[in-house]
Amino acid sequence: MSKIKLLKRIELPILEPAKDFAELYEYAISTMDYGIGTNGERGLFWVRTKGQAKRGHRVGTMDPNGYRWLSSKNKFEHQFVFLLHHGYIPKRPLTIDHIDQCKTNNDIGNLRIASQSQQNANRKSNIGTSRHRGVAYCSKYKKWLAQYITCINHERKTYFIGYFPTEDIAGYAYNAFVRVHPDYDPKFQHLNDINETKLTADQREYIDQLICKKHAHFFENSKIKKIDNRDVLCVT
Repeated sequence: MSKIKLLKRIELPILEPAKDFAELYEYAISTMDYGIGTNGERGLFWVRTKGQAKRGHRVGTMDPNGYRWLSSKNKFEHQFVFLLHHGYIPKRPLTIDHIDQCKTNNDIGNLRIASQSQQNANRKSNIGTSRHRGVAYCSKYKKWLAQYITCINHERKTYFIGYFPTEDIAGYAYNAFVRVHPDYDPKFQHLNDINETKLTADQREYIDQLICKKHAHFFENSKIKKIDNRDVLCVT
């Protein structure tokens, strides 16, 4: 695989870093350029050759999870990009999220601060045999399973939504559940692309009522919940 090299340098803003990050900022601003690489992605590139770092080459190496990692500083490339544009790196429990879900696209416009649950929500995931998120075919019952999985502080939690006769109905049920989950944020959470006209009004109402009955604790004892601008009765 050919090395990614700097194609076009982009000027960085002049700023005063936060006190806790002053030393790391000075290291980055003196050794790295921000720009567009030969692969079309924006990221950081070495200013000069020193040891294994070659002038004009992309900073860091790929880690097992697909992020660019600089082991000598124990930091990711996207953390340095954020530092050079904002003067600090978010501290836990906050993190930096790639909006387009591309882990190597470290364009500053593609990076945003997020909580761990928000970042988890923005990840591409699927639990198996469906084109829809959170849906899988269950051969035992010959129906489609919908469930929602969260992972916060390495603790995995699965919410069982139900079994449904078709893939699209299960996909709709996933969407309906996610919209009423306390952690739902439309800027982060990806929903299934469902043509709701394929579902009858009775099917949609049944799913909404099912979710309201099983997960009433989400609604803080409210009797009415807005779902897609529809008033849905929530049984508590």
